Amino acid sequence: MSRPEALPTLQHPDGSTMRVLVVDDEGSLRELLTMALRLEAWDV
Repeated sequence: MSRPEALPTLQHPDGSTMRVLVVDDEGSLRELLTMALRLEAWDV
């Protein structure tokens, strides 16, 4: 079985990492999306 390649880190042109702001009025959906994004190495 082959090893998956590491995902590239998303960065702004100045080198700072990109972040995501999750806004939703339903707390459970907001938490689910936040967890999914963090698993994909996003700064939420």
